Amino acid sequence: MKNITAILILTLIGFNVSAQVRHSYYMLGVDETCLVPTQKTLQENGTYALQFADNNLQNYFSNTPVYGYGQAFPTSENAFLKRVWRVDLANEFALWDLLPLNGVEYAEPTGNGDTELLGHTPNDYATLTGSPSMSLS
Repeated sequence: MKNITAILILTLIGFNVSAQVRHSYYMLGVDETCLVPTQKTLQENGTYALQFADNNLQNYFSNTPVYGYGQAFPTSENAFLKRVWRVDLANEFALWDLLPLNGVEYAEPTGNGDTELLGHTPNDYATLTGSPSMSLS
């Protein structure tokens, strides 16, 4: 009987842990300011409450648990990279919800680990001639 109880407890814990998987997405804004929230507040449950000037963005993010939100490359001086934002959500199919949002030009899943594997956030790239702040084509 103890074995069955232990197996049941482990199974329930396994389901609970698997339900908490988060998925990260990159969103490319149409300009540098359209995806900037007017307010970002960390709540007690570990999610963020985001406020946006745009009603379409506000409606989506107020009804979706957000576990992380910020610029994907905050130290970049490149205009294109300044438009890239990273959002962490519980929904693995959120990509289809992000694409039609106002101000979102493009969205995609971040992949496996991305910058976490590097140990740092990539900054601007140098060309072969050594010119700083030039992205690779």
